[in-house]
Amino acid sequence: MFKRLILLAFVALLSLAVAPTAEASQYYFKFNIQSPKELDELTKIVSIDNVKDDTVYAYANDREFAKFKATGYSYTILPNPGDLIVPDMARSLSETKAWDVYPTYQQYLDMMNQFEYNHGSICKLINIGSTVEGRQLLVLKISDNVNSDEDEPEAFYSSTMHGDEVTGYVMMLRLIDSLLTSYGTDTRITNLINNTEIYINPLANPDGTYRGGDGSVSGAIRYNANWVDPNRNFPDPADGNHPDGLTWQPETIAMMDFMSAHHFVISANFHGGAEVFNYPWDTWSRLHPDDTWWQQTGRRFADTVHASAVSSYMTDLQDGITNGYAWYRVTGGRQDYMTYFQHGREATIEISGTKMPQASTLPNYWTYLRKSLLNYLSEALYGVRGVATSAATGLPLAARVTVMSHDADSSQVYSDPTVGDYHRLIAPGTWTLKFEATGYVPQTITGVSVADFNTTILNVQLQPESPDTTLGIVTATVPGGWVNKAYSQQMNASGGTGPYSWSDLNGDLVGTGLTLSSGGLLSGTPAHTGQIDFTANVQDEAGGSTSRAYSFKVYLNGDADGSDTIDVSDAVYIIAYIFSGGPAPVPTGKGDTDCSNSIDISDAVFLISYIFSGGPAPCAAS
Repeated sequence: MFKRLILLAFVALLSLAVAPTAEASQYYFKFNIQSPKELDELTKIVSIDNVKDDTVYAYANDREFAKFKATGYSYTILPNPGDLIVPDMARSLSETKAWDVYPTYQQYLDMMNQFEYNHGSICKLINIGSTVEGRQLLVLKISDNVNSDEDEPEAFYSSTMHGDEVTGYVMMLRLIDSLLTSYGTDTRITNLINNTEIYINPLANPDGTYRGGDGSVSGAIRYNANWVDPNRNFPDPADGNHPDGLTWQPETIAMMDFMSAHHFVISANFHGGAEVFNYPWDTWSRLHPDDTWWQQTGRRFADTVHASAVSSYMTDLQDGITNGYAWYRVTGGRQDYMTYFQHGREATIEISGTKMPQASTLPNYWTYLRKSLLNYLSEALYGVRGVATSAATGLPLAARVTVMSHDADSSQVYSDPTVGDYHRLIAPGTWTLKFEATGYVPQTITGVSVADFNTTILNVQLQPESPDTTLGIVTATVPGGWVNKAYSQQMNASGGTGPYSWSDLNGDLVGTGLTLSSGGLLSGTPAHTGQIDFTANVQDEAGGSTSRAYSFKVYLNGDADGSDTIDVSDAVYIIAYIFSGGPAPVPTGKGDTDCSNSIDISDAVFLISYIFSGGPAPCAAS
């Protein structure tokens, strides 16, 4: 046993840093293990699909299969799940609405566009990117004010990131149709659309699903067109950015960018090959801080299914639910990426033991799942929610919300900087919440009571900290000749290139993911429009050193408040100071920390908020 684990570790090491290559085959096979610990290394070699007692079912491409064979396991080749049936394909768009056929790729595109055309007041089609082979990755947003970002929880459903697991593909299309056509007549669905922002991506891996051609799902494969498993290609909390040793695929990047642009409170990705509600973590043996909530939520999903389905459906593992790691370890999965890095709550829901069932059976799955799909979306409305704002300005804040003596492993949540709303799903009980935002005094609230199927509203206003004027008041001239007062705050106590989240003097978030180098501000995501770049020589009155300043504009509102004065409510600039030459300004207490005999980005970076006083607003071209 020990020798086998050593061999597995060696083979896994050989697989690191391998770029995707053109593969010729997909292998589906089974083999036996002596101990579940073997899976910790095997999951780095092949794509494990299911584990039943001591039998493991797995996929591999040519490269992976060669590594697996080197481990010495005996195995049995099985038919590829995408080749087991001749699927019934719709012959026309109208025929798809019977929901007992599979759509062609073009029919899928037509359906998504028709949803928007017929129900444009409550839905919007979003193309979040393209696949390796240029197919579209589509998401439909459903909400009563579909073009607005409201004080509502965002929920996300996605299916078929494994291209041959197609039951969820049709279920998501039917769910979209049901939501849109029931709005205004079905009270529950109407309330759900009025109070949440729902995003649905029916097909996350179209290249895999339509591997055999756009006209049929026959020949579907698990992988994308580069023969990479999409559900092993995400950053992992335990194994780093590239746990599969491969570059991020176009589908992975598109999904990460989309998720980062939102604050999804709850989400699920739908799979096939088993029938079970799988909850975090997949990568760690330790439990998620909200394990009680996860078990309750998973149990509700499965039990509701049982009330609507035949007795044998969704009874795998713990009668239809499981902790991911307790089943088998997955690294690089989307579930843990969303839950850890995006601070969301994502489940992996396996909804059909057969990956590609006969199309005539698809209506049965809808009967089994419909209520549970709606219930899970409704979970986004429970727990603790509210809006975090500045007590000074009343404007929304990007606040960190921590449940004290409870949160760990990135389980805290954040308010949306645009609206200020936060949503904390949590099990019933009495909790203590702490709210923090850059530039504001933290606030802790005790005795927050949460009941099952109820919502506790807790709005907070944070008081701004006293402005940090340690470096004094400095003046600078920006393009256009405007002289402005600037108050400085130290942004970074340890130097480095970031990335940073930047806030203005009032603590309002103005940008995320900003990176710096000796050349100044290189890249990032400004939270407001009107970005410009310029340099200015600034005399630091505290230390007397001349410095270079790199800036980008984050507000460009003109005299927005009608005061005839350009002030903090009208225009704010952020300046990244990179000190070059001379002694470090005394108040920073940093000095030449890297012993380079020059004060540079490794030593001191400062956040400067410009408050404009007097004169007309700078024009957009300035």
